[in-house]
This record gives sequence, structure tokens and C-alpha cells, in this order.
Amino acid sequence: MLGLKKGTISFIERNEEWDNIAQREIEHLKVLFGPVAKDVQQIGSGAISNPSFRVKFMPILDIAVAVSSFDDVIDNLDIGSVIYPK
Repeated sequence: MLGLKKGTISFIERNEEWDNIAQREIEHLKVLFGPVAKDVQQIGSGAISNPSFRVKFMPILDIAVAVSSFDDVIDNLDIGSVIYPK
């Protein structure tokens, strides 16, 4: 399971499938942002894949996109279902 219903909090054991899902989303974001994205990384506790780290996680993917200038993003942000009002 990945994701939570609005207004809920849940902690579960880490699922190895999260790595595959995160990688697909990262690749998707790289395509959407194109050269504007300088780096795209999974962040947050879900990015920890060390099996000796025994803690429960929220089933949420946190992904950060690094850009040189937010203006570049705004100029090119008619991507996917995200539309930024200009």
C-alpha cells in the first residue's frame, strides 16, 4: 500500500516495492521537467532502505526536484496535471 486517505495517519513496515515506484516517479518527473530539473531524488524516511533500520514508515513517497531558478519552472510548468497560474 502506498498513500493515505486525507486526514489519516498510518505507520507500516517498509515495502521494497516502494523503491520501484519511487524510481518510476523520478523518471516521470525527469521527463516532465526536462532540462529544468537539475536533480530529482527520493527524500524522507521512505528513502531509507537499510534493513537494519527497524522503524515503521508512513506509506508516502517524498520526492524533491532541484532547479536552478524557480522562474524556469514557472515558464515551463504546463506539465502533466500541474498548471501554475502565470
